[in-house]
Amino acid sequence: MNVRNLERISEKKFKTHDEAAIQKATLLGGKPAPAKVKIFARYDGTFDVVVYKKIETPGQKVIKALTEAIETQKPVAIHGQKSKDRKKSPKKA
Repeated sequence: MNVRNLERISEKKFKTHDEAAIQKATLLGGKPAPAKVKIFARYDGTFDVVVYKKIETPGQKVIKALTEAIETQKPVAIHGQKSKDRKKSPKKA
């Protein structure tokens, strides 16, 4: 998953990698789960757990709206028959 369509939500600092890994597992197991969780190591020996959420681009919003509109659209009622569906005259047959 690209980071281009993600936005940082939160960042927490931990002293050990094990603590950070436990926090990452609990975040991924939660409802609703975030789009991405990463652990970053710092030079001072601490670890950051960063949580990302997905960003909808304007193009994705338009596509989503169109698909919802198509799914909720009711079928058009056909009144009467078309000329080719009408019963043929027995004289012309």
